[in-house]
Amino acid sequence: MFSDLPQRAGMNSTRIAEVLNFRRALPPIVSVAHVHMLMNAPTKVEREIVDLVDSARVRKLFIPGRGFDSAGLGDCLILVQDWEDTVRSSSSVKDDLKEKFLELLRKNTKTSAVAAGIFTPEETSSLVRAGFLVSPSSLAKHPSFDTSLTSIPASRRSHALNIVLPGQEIAVSDQRKSGISSMFLSIPNLGPYLRLVGAARTQIMTLLKKSRSGEAPLTLIRDRWDGAVESEVYYNVSKRARGESAGVLPGKTKKWKELYGLNFRWALEEALGSGLIELFDTGSVGPGVRRV
Repeated sequence: MFSDLPQRAGMNSTRIAEVLNFRRALPPIVSVAHVHMLMNAPTKVEREIVDLVDSARVRKLFIPGRGFDSAGLGDCLILVQDWEDTVRSSSSVKDDLKEKFLELLRKNTKTSAVAAGIFTPEETSSLVRAGFLVSPSSLAKHPSFDTSLTSIPASRRSHALNIVLPGQEIAVSDQRKSGISSMFLSIPNLGPYLRLVGAARTQIMTLLKKSRSGEAPLTLIRDRWDGAVESEVYYNVSKRARGESAGVLPGKTKKWKELYGLNFRWALEEALGSGLIELFDTGSVGPGVRRV
């Protein structure tokens, strides 16, 4: 999903720590669109997803307000074991509440909605702060996502990256005031993940718009994604040895400044799976990419 940190990254130790902590804190989920792209067999994929959900090996995580079609971000998958491990490793939830929440996950396999009466107000508040529950009212207030990622606080410690969706901190009070009868299951740091995926899709489309025809060779889009960074080819090494400029450092590009080193192939697969772009054979310069 992410590129390795280059030796000459052009980032100080603080920024490198922020990048690594951000990556480490992302939840172990994947969009259904990405799975469809990798398998390239829609009917078979949906059938296998249903079988895995019925066998309690995989859970579908629905995010209201993010869209449920192929281009939306509201349909994700997570391994049940990964979700349970995330709950057990949470330091902000008491052990007895962890077991109660895990029991709910095992019984409630068909829906992401949670009746408000299952947990006490104190338990609900604790789960919301930890990122395991979210109020639908908070999601309704933020139907879109910030594709710039500039709203994500840059923390130096991984536990400080327990960022929840906007409005989750006041979800319980909103629930009491509006009389909402249910909450929705969530997972810590889901908001940063959705914003990252949304930003990746948007960046792919932005790079394509730079070509007047709305299409370009795949290699050109990859170069635009990576930026005009210096490489280890012999002539660039010679330039650096002579003190000449051989390209910008990776840390100065959007890929690393805003997308935390997100890999081009992963972003391309996400855009393909969501139906925003398609690949075609140029006949002369290899595969090409164009907007749908």
